[in-house]
Amino acid sequence: MPIYPGIIYYIGDFNCHQMSSRSYSINDNQMPVCSRDVGIFIGMSIGFLTAFFTDTSSGVCKAIISVFPKRIRNRILVKINPRILAAIIISVFILPMIIDGFIQLTTSYESTNPIRTVSGFLFGWIIALFLGSFIASSIEEIHKFHAKIYKS
Repeated sequence: MPIYPGIIYYIGDFNCHQMSSRSYSINDNQMPVCSRDVGIFIGMSIGFLTAFFTDTSSGVCKAIISVFPKRIRNRILVKINPRILAAIIISVFILPMIIDGFIQLTTSYESTNPIRTVSGFLFGWIIALFLGSFIASSIEEIHKFHAKIYKS
């Protein structure tokens, strides 16, 4: 196998079970990761991109909430603490993957590749949004701290 595909498939071996029934194939060539991992990686790519455009000046929780329309956001934030709301949002996006994986593990149910991809996408998107917002917020705090120190 040529070196570039060999590296990609080696990373896939390290990261994924690579079951053929749970993987997509392109031109009769099985992808190096399963359909759920494909969804996770695509979701993470879009999640980091989304985090890049969120306002992190108010912190990670508000950055996660800021992804939703302002009308809905303002109505809900009056009733619920931003940290609790962010935790609920993260849980709602992670639960489909947990439920799907747990049901497959404990029963004879076998989900389809599109379901695995969507549940992986939701998981990857919210995790990357959280991490990206956290990193951006931390960088902003460091800049504020440096500005405060060098101003005095």
